Parts: sequence; structure tokens; C-alpha cells
Amino acid sequence: MVKADRQQIIRAPVPARKHFVSAWNYRYAVVADRLLRVTVRIAGPLLRPSRRGAHPNRVVVLSPTHIGDMLISTPAIRFLKQKRPDWEILWLASRSSRAVAAANPYVDRILELSLPWFEGERSGMLTGVKGFFRLVRLLRREAPWAVVNLNPSSYHREHLAGWLAGIPERVGYAHKGFGCLLTVPVSSIPQQPMPYQELHLVSAWLAEDASGFSLRPDFAISEEVRRTAQRRLAALGLSEVRPWIAFSPGARHPFIWPGAHWVTLANLVRRNLEAEIVFLGTEEWADEIDKLRSQLPFTTYSLVGHTSIAELVAVLERMHALVAVDTGTRHLANVAGTSTIVLRHAADSPGKYGRYVHSEIVLTHPVPCSPCGRPYCPLETVECMSGISPHRVFRELQGLLQRSDSGRTDRPD
Repeated sequence: MVKADRQQIIRAPVPARKHFVSAWNYRYAVVADRLLRVTVRIAGPLLRPSRRGAHPNRVVVLSPTHIGDMLISTPAIRFLKQKRPDWEILWLASRSSRAVAAANPYVDRILELSLPWFEGERSGMLTGVKGFFRLVRLLRREAPWAVVNLNPSSYHREHLAGWLAGIPERVGYAHKGFGCLLTVPVSSIPQQPMPYQELHLVSAWLAEDASGFSLRPDFAISEEVRRTAQRRLAALGLSEVRPWIAFSPGARHPFIWPGAHWVTLANLVRRNLEAEIVFLGTEEWADEIDKLRSQLPFTTYSLVGHTSIAELVAVLERMHALVAVDTGTRHLANVAGTSTIVLRHAADSPGKYGRYVHSEIVLTHPVPCSPCGRPYCPLETVECMSGISPHRVFRELQGLLQRSDSGRTDRPD
């Protein structure tokens, strides 16, 4: 019965346009990549890139340029720099995520380039082709000795770009198709969180042991940023005798928790914990969060759209706990060391984006169609998110605060 339900859901009609990815583009990408893989698999071994002009100690790191994806790549970059301190590490970032790369002390230089498939954005075929060849030209201009592709997707255009650019050493995951273009193919580890898999990829390439290496993300913030965050919180008028709980309902992906669930959870938190609730997020979610707040019979607070990425880390340092969908705020909370409840959808395998630091709890709801691998729910029910009960979230939050002795007591002054 479960198998039949799964097939029914997977084969459900795909909406004409949903969120950032249209159905036509999604299907086109699958077919085009499969054809290209066959071509490259045949022709790839017959051609070899030139090593002339490559900088001997320069390495370019490629990773998806969402803020959260870049943060979970930082342990692998830290490991690379600590094991090879004389190497020059260049990291590809988009305009929106440049702040993450700039706050990483292990990166020597940032390469700014926005690629639609890295950011999960909807784009036409022409835009995708232009972005691909911009990447090839960038790699040729920088002429690194090695390119390390941390992108976990099976559609590895980056492998092809590194090969066309003539990069001598090409490191990445050994998926079928474009994997034949790698000089160092590394197998992924099923059911392990992505930070661990990326660290494993780099350690296997360097032939270095990574046992016990910390997976906490790297993001350096200054004392001035902390003072700015403190002023913003002081302006809200939060009670110092109550715990501070942050809510982050918004995300760029469509797998969000229903608004009614957030309202129920907020009422449970206020009634049982007498906590102050602070909403966090980007400006695009301001109207939706205002609607949520208007449904609550008590005062809540909002910093939505009023903080930079660095200031958000400083704000999270002062929170007792965070409840968030799986988005960049989750990973920023891991930087801050804040206890976090993550509401995670089931489109990917359970372990892929599971818990990777001790300060977080990842909640999911099992559904027969998981993992579907889709960028949206074709049935538009998003049962894997709506099935996570607010009462279950509250119980986990209550237990988390009790285990940490009623929350954080080390708020910076």
C-alpha cells in the first residue's frame, strides 16, 4: 500500500508553474542533463586538459550559493586551509551570499558570480547557458590548479565547466555521467548530513584524517556588530526576566510550516513558558509575519527585514532558543550556538540535511512519498510539513530549554 501511494504521488500532475522552478524547465533540465551525460561519458576520457598556466597552489571551491548551503560548507573549507595553509583558497559566491564568504577567515579571495542552478532560481535555457559559460570563463581567467565542487546535486554542470576550463585537478562527488570528468571522484556517504559529506570529500582528496573535526559553521562577527544588535533588541523593550524565543517562519523554498501551526505554537509558548517571542526573517516575509502576529492575543516583537546577516547572528546569540524551518537562519543559529528546533521537509533523504551540531533538534514527518527529490510538492499539500504538530514542537522546545537549565544564561552584555 505504501508503494502504491508513493507512485501515485510521484506521478501526480505537475503544476504549470510553482515557486522558483517551472514544470517545463524542471523536465527540460532532467532530459538535457541525461543526454549531455551520455555524450560526456563517451568523449570525456578521450580529452585531457592542459596544465600550462595553472597556479600551483590556487584552489577554487564551488558550493551552492544559498546562505545556508554556504555555511554548511565552511567546515570543509576550514579543514582544507588548516591542512594546507600555504594554498590560496578562492570561494565562489553570489551577490546575496557574499557576506557569508567575507566573514570566513579561511578564504583568501571571493569570486562573485550568480548561477541560477546554484541558487535554485527559475531561469530559461538561454540564461542557464550564459551562466554556465560565465563560470567556464571565470575558471579559465583564475587558472587554479584545482577546483573542488561541493555541490551535492546529481546535475554536475560544474564538473563539465572545470573540464572545459582546463583545470588539472577536479574534485567532486562520483555520480554517474559527469563523474567521468573528475580526476578525484569521491563517493558520497548515504544518510550522513551534508557538512559531514563535504568534509569527507575534502579529507579523502587530501588523504588526511578528519575524525572528530568540528562541523560548527564559521562566521566571524565584530564587537561593533554585537553592540548594534544589542541596541536593536533594547529598542524592542523585551523583558529581561523572561526567556527569549525566536521564530523564523519564512524560506525561499515552498516547504514552509502552516501559519495556523505558528499561531498555535506561539500561544503554547506564551501560556506555558511565559516567553517573549521575536520574529526573524527577510523583508519579503514582513507582510506574512505581520498577519501571524495580528492573530495573537499578546504582544510579540519583530526584527524582520531590520538586520544584516552578521547582526542576525548577534541577535541569535542572545536568544534562548530558535524555532525555524530549514533555511539560512537555522545555520546562523548554529554559528551562534543557539539551541534550535528545525522543522524539516521530507523531499530529501532523512540524513542529508539532518542534525549536524549538538545544539539543534531536527523534526520531520514521515510520508510515503519521501524522498521525492522535488523542488516543490506536486500535490500542493506539503504533508511532510503540515504533519509536524505544534504540540510536538512545543514538547521538544520545552525539553530543550529544561536540558539547558531554562535556556541560555550567557547573553553578551
